[in-house]
Amino acid sequence: MKVSKSQKRLFILLGVVVLYAAYDFISNKDDYEKMYAGKKKVVQSKPSKNVQLKVTQETRQITDIDMDFKRDPFFRDDMIKKIVQYKKRSKPKTRPLKLQAITYSDDNSFVMINELILAEGEMVEGYIVEKIEKTRVRLSKGGKSIYLNSK
Repeated sequence: MKVSKSQKRLFILLGVVVLYAAYDFISNKDDYEKMYAGKKKVVQSKPSKNVQLKVTQETRQITDIDMDFKRDPFFRDDMIKKIVQYKKRSKPKTRPLKLQAITYSDDNSFVMINELILAEGEMVEGYIVEKIEKTRVRLSKGGKSIYLNSK
């Protein structure tokens, strides 16, 4: 039986792997005996100070931290801090209200504001469309009313 050059390389690689496994078993014999005897070695690492972020709902949503490990292994601690700081300072941006069109009738009236087609009672950017008139629209938010006029 003739063995090719690539097969020889595979046998050499297999031999190296077997030798490494034997070396690892011999050097960690106590750990393997405990593990196979049912006594698991519990390794507890002391969490770093950076990991002890105030775990708020924001960090849970951002990183989905597994509480058993105290941190997400795919996020560095400094990344988590930056993300949380960004989320805290960024506020939802509201666009200025722009009345684009009014379709008025006695039964059904519609208005287009910020590229949204709305009827009375619907909401845009936190404002409720209260009344649609022929040339203007009344919006309210928090008890205050504003009018958008068509041009």
